[in-house]
Amino acid sequence: MIEEKVSYVCKESLIAMKSSLQNSYAFDMAIFDQREFLKIWTYHSNDGRRRLKDIIDVIDVALQKLNYCDSKKASRIYLDTLKGVALVQKWTRILEKASLTTSKN
Repeated sequence: MIEEKVSYVCKESLIAMKSSLQNSYAFDMAIFDQREFLKIWTYHSNDGRRRLKDIIDVIDVALQKLNYCDSKKASRIYLDTLKGVALVQKWTRILEKASLTTSKN
């Protein structure tokens, strides 16, 4: 019973994270007019969409794994997924900052 609850909490948390990331991306794209976004960031929406897809894929794989594990393994999968998402987001910020620096020069 406890193992099911741990797995359920992990799954629901990852599903909420996935939804939040998708909504944030949609909101960001709505804020910036596509042309202005490209001028300011020299950053293509396809790149952003691809990075979002990478994060979503990491979360989806974790959700699949959570269907077939005990609570200890579920906690590990959840933690590893959070670390993976954080790493992708960190690299995204680095690439965006590099893009800004390059466009200013």
